[in-house]
Amino acid sequence: MQIIGIDVSKDTLYVALAESKDARNDKVIASHKFANNETGFKLFVDWMKKRKADAGTVCLMEATGVYHEHLADWLHRHGVTVVIELPNKIKHYAKCLNVKTKNDKVDAGVIARYGLHNAWTPWHPMTENLYQMRALLRQVQSMTKERTRCKNQLHALMHSAHAPGTVVGNLMDIIANYDRLIESYHDEVVRLAKEDEAFYARVEMVCTIKGVRAITVLTVLCETDGFQLCQSARQAVSYAGLDVSEYQSGTILKDKRISKKGNARIRHALYLPAMVAGTTGGPVSLMNLYKRVKQKHPTAKKVAIVAVERKLLMLIYTLWKKQEPFDPEKDGKPPIHNAYRSTQAVGSQNQ
Repeated sequence: MQIIGIDVSKDTLYVALAESKDARNDKVIASHKFANNETGFKLFVDWMKKRKADAGTVCLMEATGVYHEHLADWLHRHGVTVVIELPNKIKHYAKCLNVKTKNDKVDAGVIARYGLHNAWTPWHPMTENLYQMRALLRQVQSMTKERTRCKNQLHALMHSAHAPGTVVGNLMDIIANYDRLIESYHDEVVRLAKEDEAFYARVEMVCTIKGVRAITVLTVLCETDGFQLCQSARQAVSYAGLDVSEYQSGTILKDKRISKKGNARIRHALYLPAMVAGTTGGPVSLMNLYKRVKQKHPTAKKVAIVAVERKLLMLIYTLWKKQEPFDPEKDGKPPIHNAYRSTQAVGSQNQ
């Protein structure tokens, strides 16, 4: 088996070809450096042919911001199998190998060896509309943060003793401009989504959850490629960094908290909908969850909101995969098979 590991930076690609004849015998047999542009991509393919890489040789790389996207898309269009892994997985694997040197060439070899000994899933590019919607929605989140910063500055000036009228006026104009841009970006995102009628019909099904808007659902879908990156609801939770992290060693036990090792944009998009769904008339199951966690942590309201956020993401995933709207009659009721297992467990304990 052969794997090509690629360490991607803004300007260069370090590639390493590794092969394995059995589970315990692997080695890097060739490595090279190319430019991160189409000329370098063509030279890289020629290098693969000269090295007699098999037709099914996989190219594996890390998700490095946006620098890997051009290469991944170009290779996929030219029939090469591409795999993209999270950087933290490669980092922990390197620790297992006890690698003491870190440079681009060594990192490419580690990436290649990771592909030889770990399961992976071929990567497929998003549709053009999803790419455009993701760019627009990410810009909306950035503008929202800047608008909040300006509002805080305006609030401070308005309550100061001597507020300069020029600065106050400029801040008000900036905030109004952000409001206009955010609204126009939202309209453009919805327009792009409606170009695919079947896609938007599924979005509307998910929006039957009280407190969830189309923009929220579209943000989650754009960041997960329509949940193509997740094979289960638990994987979706982990991808968003909402999975629970626990630390216990001997007598040392730290408080449980979410890992935050995932997509922060999904957490940001779900926070306000989770607050609404948990506190002001959302689904019964989410409101009950909020009350239960709030009673357990009376001084930490955010803990309850994050718990609802996690549950809300799982609900969005389920409705999207099943292609069905939210059913209020089933809300809060345990599934039949779970109830059956619970009955069995109680019966076995009584025996």
